[in-house]
Amino acid sequence: MLNKLSTGKYLKLEDVYLYGLLANKANYSERHTIVGLTLNWFCTCMGADQTDKSRRTIKSRLERIESLGLIKIGRNYSPGKWEPYYYEVIQPTKEYELVNTDFFYLKGISPAAKGLALLLSVFAFRGNNSINYSDKELAKRCHISLNTFKKYKAELTDSGLLNGSILSATFFPIIVNNKPLKDKIAELRLFTGSQRMQKQLDWFESIFLEKEPS
Repeated sequence: MLNKLSTGKYLKLEDVYLYGLLANKANYSERHTIVGLTLNWFCTCMGADQTDKSRRTIKSRLERIESLGLIKIGRNYSPGKWEPYYYEVIQPTKEYELVNTDFFYLKGISPAAKGLALLLSVFAFRGNNSINYSDKELAKRCHISLNTFKKYKAELTDSGLLNGSILSATFFPIIVNNKPLKDKIAELRLFTGSQRMQKQLDWFESIFLEKEPS
């Protein structure tokens, strides 16, 4: 799930993946806030060793993401002790997509390549996931060199996430205002009498689907 950034503000590929990872976890919280994630947890997700150097690098990346207004990092104090850090993801008001959770935990793919896949999902056509831009144009839009783009594009191709100019629909299938998703929610409402489930569906709709124009 990617927020559009203002001109001149962009993330490195590894940071795009890190932000996407946080945004994905925040979807399971009504306040879009995750508590208790350690720097060692981030290191594992980034495929890095749990060393002081890796932890400092992760901390620096998170602060960079925060400086762009994409997340808020905080820590509450209760009598006698500091609480764990929390990460609040600042949700975009519209035009964002859901990504299959399994994508973030795929093995054998670098964080940079995953970051590129997330960026490519922004440019993919919302019908067949095709990307109708040249490599040169995509590299420019992703703020990376053409050689860097080709390197990670090859990694995505080898992993099956990219087939020519078609991005895998396995991991990038659900789009905001998506009719099949609306139909599925309507179906679930018909077959559940649970008030708790109805409230969960209400929350899901309020977070993931745009309101119909009045």
